[in-house]
Amino acid sequence: MLFFLIALSVGFEGGYNMPAVGFNDLNSGAAFSLYVNRHFRFADLYIGGRTSYFSVENSAYCLYFYGLSIGLAKNSWLFSPVIEFGPEYARRKLGSSKESGFGFNYTLGFLINIHFDKLRFYPKFYYEGITDIETHAGFVGAKLGVGYEF
Repeated sequence: MLFFLIALSVGFEGGYNMPAVGFNDLNSGAAFSLYVNRHFRFADLYIGGRTSYFSVENSAYCLYFYGLSIGLAKNSWLFSPVIEFGPEYARRKLGSSKESGFGFNYTLGFLINIHFDKLRFYPKFYYEGITDIETHAGFVGAKLGVGYEF
């Protein structure tokens, strides 16, 4: 019974984002996530933290996103849909000028699960949107993830 209560998996994702809606001046971005996953009968629920960094041609300009997410996937399926959502903190800087604010992030996509004993490797393809209700922007991305089940 104790094993059932604490049975978790942990993982890391790293990948690449490209602007799809809004943020026309951005070139590309790197995205990283850490998460803790819990398996339930209907799906796998995971909670994690993520960050993204975007570059532009002007080296004095940078844009960062930090967020928390709650997501659902089905890790036992070969092809699994993915949905995530959570709060997001955005910070951008141009020289000495800084601007920051909060928004809501959501992610829709799919992943391909490849299992090796307790290790799970998966490429993940997704659309990630961010909104503060008044404005909206979005990114298309791909991540490679590794998870380990205890």
